[in-house]
Amino acid sequence: MNFERPDRTAVARLLREARLNWRLTRLGETLAALEPLVQMARDATELTANPVLDPGGQTRSARQTWARGAVRLAAHAAYLLGEGDRLNDILDQAAARWGEDPTLLQLAARQAIDQGLTEQAAEFARRAAMLAPRRPRILQLLARLEARLGRLEDALEAARTATRLRPRRAALRLELAHLALAAGRHDLGLAALGALIDPPHLLHARLLAGCGRWREAVEMYDRVIDEHAPLPASVSISPADSTPLSLCDGSRGVRHDRELLDAALERIDLLERLGDRDALTALADAELADPFRSPAVLVRLAEAMLNFGQARRCLALARRCRRGAESAAAFAFMSVAANLLGRAMLAERCRRRLRLQDRALLARAWRRGMMAAIISDQTSCRRAGADPTQSILEPLLSRAVEVLSQAGEQTPGYADLHYHRANCLAALGRTDEAGAALDTALTINPNYADAARLVETLRTAA
Repeated sequence: MNFERPDRTAVARLLREARLNWRLTRLGETLAALEPLVQMARDATELTANPVLDPGGQTRSARQTWARGAVRLAAHAAYLLGEGDRLNDILDQAAARWGEDPTLLQLAARQAIDQGLTEQAAEFARRAAMLAPRRPRILQLLARLEARLGRLEDALEAARTATRLRPRRAALRLELAHLALAAGRHDLGLAALGALIDPPHLLHARLLAGCGRWREAVEMYDRVIDEHAPLPASVSISPADSTPLSLCDGSRGVRHDRELLDAALERIDLLERLGDRDALTALADAELADPFRSPAVLVRLAEAMLNFGQARRCLALARRCRRGAESAAAFAFMSVAANLLGRAMLAERCRRRLRLQDRALLARAWRRGMMAAIISDQTSCRRAGADPTQSILEPLLSRAVEVLSQAGEQTPGYADLHYHRANCLAALGRTDEAGAALDTALTINPNYADAARLVETLRTAA
């Protein structure tokens, strides 16, 4: 074929051949067929065709129509074949001939992503979005790159623009919802999911939880678990229904289904926030009744039982996780629960199984367990009926007074210690001792404004 003055029919034949190979996924043949056309576009060879008018009324050659299409198709083929040098050569030729093209910039961004150059890819995507601000795919790519770089507000703006352009495209709404969840814009995420017929339940549950709609989120987590559980298993958080939560396939043991595991753990977190002791107890009993369970769920439920003062259930759940990745937490919870149940030897054996780096976990479990035991004892005593708040806080305030008194003996010149001790004494109704502590604090620091205000408060109350 004569490349100096090519025939329009020959060019059309080469384009048809290239497009056919493209549809048949013959990428090598596509690139080979487009090679002479790319060469012609680079050399600015004119076609023997009548000129056409662009929307601005200026005359341009028909070459402007076929040449860019041929170059874009060749660039796509080179990218999919993994021929980076060839792709870069095509991109440079196109930029020198016509300037920046949004489609080619999008390809350059994808190639930069494959090479791990996220910042460079984001720059390509931004330039493409500036040239083509109404192309949702470019905006979607830009949103993902901005999110990967930690620029969540920019990512949200790009995703919102793409969704406004194509409001019926479910993938764009899901992208926006995920970004809104990452950015903490839960209301925006729920609005994005609102137009979908069947949105992902786990994502929906997380957005509901973020908006403070915890009961609805728990119901949505139930749907996630029901969808993944083998039939005919069903789950309810009602205390009257202790049907076991199935996290496993009976023939294969524990199912490594991350979505189901996340749903189970997050549901426990929400029930604990809601203070739904009955629902958590029902779940714990269901777990104890089933021999195949996820260790992560068992340990999390053991922690929840310990936080609610149910040491016996905590011990039973933690016993099942003495091996594997959750063993350290299990032994910590077992040690605290055994201490609360008066089984000192078992508590000591469990404590010895912990390594040095696990002692912080033991201390945290001990603090929570002691707090839960105090609250459980106080709420069940007769005195709780008259003033439950005071009966729960009294042992904690008394312990705080002891600790502050010991610290004050070691550092008697520290006015803050005497002031905080006076606060605790005043809450316990021991106003004379509180006044003496405030006098000491003001002696050390006569300009202590908080201590002076507390003195006036005690005088007014008296």
